[in-house]
Amino acid sequence: MLLGGLLTSALSWHWIFLVNIPIGAAVYALTVALLRESRAPAAARLDVGGAVTVTASLMLAVYAVVNGNEAGWTSTQTLALLGAAAVLLALFSRSKRGSATR
Repeated sequence: MLLGGLLTSALSWHWIFLVNIPIGAAVYALTVALLRESRAPAAARLDVGGAVTVTASLMLAVYAVVNGNEAGWTSTQTLALLGAAAVLLALFSRSKRGSATR
């Protein structure tokens, strides 16, 4: 958010559409250079629980940050949302750690 503000004040708001091009190109180049193709020997099943917990965690964290100024950073709402996001992220991490050993 801070870099977006600096970008728009230093250049113009039009640059917010162009800034993703070099970032995407760098990510693509690094992906091609650093990651090798891998295929699971068996078809992997969809991890619905993991998808739900990590998505809910990120949504709660973003909502808490976006509304932090309005509600107050030490308000019960903000702290509860951030706490719930942390708990969901811990559950996701624990489920992934458990599935990696199987």
